Amino acid sequence: MKTFAAFRRRWRPSREGDPHPAVDAFVETKLARYADDRDAPALDGTSRLSPLIASGEVTIADCTAAALAAPPGRGREKWLDELCWHDWFEHVKATGLDAPRLEPSWDSSNELFDRRRNGLTGFAFVDAGMRELRETEWMHNRARMVTASFLVKHLHVDWRRGEAWFAELLADYDPAQNEGNWQWVAGTGIDAQPWFRILNPERQRIRFDPDGAYCRRFVPEWGSDAYVEPVVDLAEEAATARERYRAATM
Repeated sequence: MKTFAAFRRRWRPSREGDPHPAVDAFVETKLARYADDRDAPALDGTSRLSPLIASGEVTIADCTAAALAAPPGRGREKWLDELCWHDWFEHVKATGLDAPRLEPSWDSSNELFDRRRNGLTGFAFVDAGMRELRETEWMHNRARMVTASFLVKHLHVDWRRGEAWFAELLADYDPAQNEGNWQWVAGTGIDAQPWFRILNPERQRIRFDPDGAYCRRFVPEWGSDAYVEPVVDLAEEAATARERYRAATM
């Protein structure tokens, strides 16, 4: 059961009827660099407004108005793009277009699912993301994509199991957003990324956490003999995923 202890520590309600100060703070301090910093999980570069949006404290209209009132720039344009994605997933859910369009064969390994859920896969970026979720009830967006892709494309576990676990823990849980993003990564939804695109967690770590600051923050034993061995061979499992998805399209 959700306690939202982390929510209460990190996100504060505003007074009824007042603009939420978190929106103004984001626009004033982080919006200009949003396009550059949002994909680096070690940086505080995202808006972190999603729990407030999910709870109704802040609306997409509030964010859009704040973005349009801000000076033009790449950060503003990227934030508007993300707000559009939010409304798109709400539309998909509301109109019944959220049924999976592709169903590859899935495995039912509880051991591998539990290793990922507990941040013990031997892949630091995946483990950091899953431990961040447990510790803070939130996960950086880049880590969400990497952990989701790893579950579906390398462990071959049904995306709905991962979605259900996120639903249990996320302080910003929203059915339309969670399901829409999971299907986007899994390659099964109405507007999914190509099913053959597979995020390699090691390459993602090198690209988006090059100095390892994010991984070490949540996986302090990474790089030592105490860290677990990788649970799978990435290349082999990626090839298996492509075979299963290709079969499902025929």
